[in-house]
Amino acid sequence: MKDPIVEEIRKIRDKHSKKFNYDLHAICEDFRKKQKKLKDNTVNYIKTK
Repeated sequence: MKDPIVEEIRKIRDKHSKKFNYDLHAICEDFRKKQKKLKDNTVNYIKTK
């Protein structure tokens, strides 16, 4: 049984990955750039002891 939400997410992920020729480093760099633009909407994790 296929979940339509999961299928949609996979299509979006694949479309984004194709833009960067499936280069993981380029994909991550794109996400970092987007994250900088959305500073107020991101979570920063602080290391705790």
